[in-house]
Amino acid sequence: MWIKKNTPLAVICFFLLQSCGSENAPTLSPSEKILYDSLHKVEFNNIRAESDSLCKMMEDSLFNYYVDSLITIRLQEVETLIKDQ
Repeated sequence: MWIKKNTPLAVICFFLLQSCGSENAPTLSPSEKILYDSLHKVEFNNIRAESDSLCKMMEDSLFNYYVDSLITIRLQEVETLIKDQ
């Protein structure tokens, strides 16, 4: 039973562990390393900005959803109190 539930996790772990020992790792020249570092930094900043904006959008929509839910619950409670009187 445990294997069926965790098969995707086991497959992912297997491939991750297989990729750790890369014998054919490319060797980069100093200029290639500088280029890679600068490209990596630019892309990382782009990804961070995009993820921050997505998180902000999700936060705003979740906040509105929770506020609406609370208002609905409170209105139902008020209606229940009025009916009981």
